[in-house]
Amino acid sequence: MIVVLSYLVLDDNKKVQEIKIIDPVIKFPTPSEVIDEKKSLESYKLAEDLIKSKTYLDDLKASLQYRQSLIYKFNNNPAIGKLIYIYASVLPNSKHKEKDATYLFKLIEISKTKLLSDKDVAMGTALFYSEFGKNEAALKVLENYLRVSKPTVNFLNIYMNILVRDGEYGKAKKAYDKLSKIEEKSIDTYLALSNYLYTKSNSDSIIEQKPTDISAIVHIWHLIL
Repeated sequence: MIVVLSYLVLDDNKKVQEIKIIDPVIKFPTPSEVIDEKKSLESYKLAEDLIKSKTYLDDLKASLQYRQSLIYKFNNNPAIGKLIYIYASVLPNSKHKEKDATYLFKLIEISKTKLLSDKDVAMGTALFYSEFGKNEAALKVLENYLRVSKPTVNFLNIYMNILVRDGEYGKAKKAYDKLSKIEEKSIDTYLALSNYLYTKSNSDSIIEQKPTDISAIVHIWHLIL
């Protein structure tokens, strides 16, 4: 995907700027000895406001607030699912992946009873498994959730991306068809759609020994830029 993006940016005579990734802070929210529901709720609301912008930096800031919310009140706090999802999303950028993964896995273990009811727990757990190459386990988590709950657009983005990683193009096509019909698509959805097209086209080209057709992918990127 970086190759495609670079091609389009250069084709439009725009400068390619270096992207600097900020190392995420991933820590376990050790509960306070004294529960403070008011402060817990305040931190939770701050985090909810931050994630509305859907930017990497604000997600990192939101994770700090979700973590703080859990410190003030750990049990029966929806912040745990939100924290699992953000931690799993930013884990690939961690400079201390092994250590950070242990904190995240501990949260996942605590929340495993919510895998069928909390989309954030399900998505975060799936991203965690997939990050370490366990795509079948990741898909099992997502598909178990799908049996009892309705997915969000973001859920389908993640589901399709992991299906593609696992080479499940038949199932991925069904998700692709659903996402393609959405009128107002997010950047994440465009990325998921282009990832499917590029990977599927490349896979077909290897099998059929012909050049990869990137025309549909270029069209999607022109919609983004």
